[in-house]
Amino acid sequence: MQRTLRYNIIGGRWYEINDKFLSFVEEASENVLRNGQSEADKEALENAFTYQLSDSSDNREAIALIEYGEAKPRSMSWDEDYDGTACGLKIKGKDVFLSDIAYAMENRQVAQLVQQELPELTLEEIEAAQRVLVGLTNGLECGTRPYSLEKRRAYASAFPIRAANSGDLPQVASVVQDTIDAVYPHYYPQGVVQYFKEHHSFDKIAADIAEGCVYAVACEGALVGTVTVKENRIDRLFVLPACQGKGVGSALLDFAERSMIGRCSGVATLAASLPAKEFYFRHGYRESGFHRIETPGGDTLCYDTMEKLIYQSVRWWEL
Repeated sequence: MQRTLRYNIIGGRWYEINDKFLSFVEEASENVLRNGQSEADKEALENAFTYQLSDSSDNREAIALIEYGEAKPRSMSWDEDYDGTACGLKIKGKDVFLSDIAYAMENRQVAQLVQQELPELTLEEIEAAQRVLVGLTNGLECGTRPYSLEKRRAYASAFPIRAANSGDLPQVASVVQDTIDAVYPHYYPQGVVQYFKEHHSFDKIAADIAEGCVYAVACEGALVGTVTVKENRIDRLFVLPACQGKGVGSALLDFAERSMIGRCSGVATLAASLPAKEFYFRHGYRESGFHRIETPGGDTLCYDTMEKLIYQSVRWWEL
């Protein structure tokens, strides 16, 4: 097993980076965010931990009581309706993260005990270290969806999503145009409806498919939903009215967000139509801007841009 060596250009020397343990946590978090795999390889955890310290019996006994898994954030335990979860290092078989223990130890009594062992430190310095330790252990966790991983796995299995190809163009365009025709007249004047139809025209969808950023979901052989993802922007998320309310839209949105992991950071952005705004609110999006467009027919289209912190940047306490 090799350690990582990096070269310091200024100092002109090699130095050792022992990052195997952090790499394990990072990979486990990535699997949760991309694939919903909350259980990590126990042997890999043990090897990473003993590599970080030593392969002693007391270290192995300690790591045997730790696991990487999923639990409801302890800070949200007061809210029975909150079903969001986090994944990270926790006590085996219990919903207690290492960060919960670090937080419980952040008190004056513990600081005084530490001061007895390290009298050269002031209580203020020890309490600062306690706070940093809480932050470090929090950093070993990742936030999942505001709904459980079980729901995410159900979406993924019930509604498999794939990249759209040129042969899918007529069906993708039909999903978009038919949904606009059926839903948008209840919210907008005719001039705005026509603007939407032209904004999502056959040619524009074809160009996006050629670019490889259009995805589709099928049900019983027919396409029923689509989404377009460009960098950190989600666009053209449509589900046929007959299939709305069944989780198809949630599956598409979840897929779009997960596809951004590793490719961009910051926020996921989108433009929300009036029919879809409540849907995005339920999935954690908030308004970031208000816009007004004068359509060729003389009608005015008003819409909001919305954004949400994506998983690579957000921790569970920010959800």
